[in-house]
Amino acid sequence: MKQKVLEHMKQTNLERLKGWPGIIFYCPVEEAENPAVKAICTAVNADIGNLMAEHKIPFQIAKSSFDMHFLPHMSGRLLLVVDLAATPAGAQPAAISAEVQGLAHYAHAVNWSSELYPESGGKDKSPLEVPQHVDALLWESNFIFATPGDQSTLVEQSKAAIEERVRNFLAEFDRVNHKR
Repeated sequence: MKQKVLEHMKQTNLERLKGWPGIIFYCPVEEAENPAVKAICTAVNADIGNLMAEHKIPFQIAKSSFDMHFLPHMSGRLLLVVDLAATPAGAQPAAISAEVQGLAHYAHAVNWSSELYPESGGKDKSPLEVPQHVDALLWESNFIFATPGDQSTLVEQSKAAIEERVRNFLAEFDRVNHKR
């Protein structure tokens, strides 16, 4: 029974990727202060077009955090974000971690549970009742790499791990949108 429930949840989560008109991709090249993060995002951004073309998915690269927040709101596309963290340059031991997340931007989200509580006659509305701009997490995959040496040894490994996760996301996106 537990396996059936898990399979149902997985399929439901996959269905949330259905019908989006494309993807906005963001990896912080311009805003990265850490040289390893900048190198990883520069390399991933250079390859992202080929990854998207394999799946025939319309995409745009967000150049800044402003674009990351503005473009999905204006285009209705999903947001695929690479959020990287790294130990300071030159630090030993060194580590790099990343979250690759598929996010959906909703401009007027209201919590359904607000319907359970009647309005409080004249008092301020509950935040649950006020429409919010939110990014809903639809998909994610994370990793952490560490080394006793310098973080420069982790750059290629991190780039490959991010691209693997992007491929996995695109395969799931493609599966529910193109029924392959």
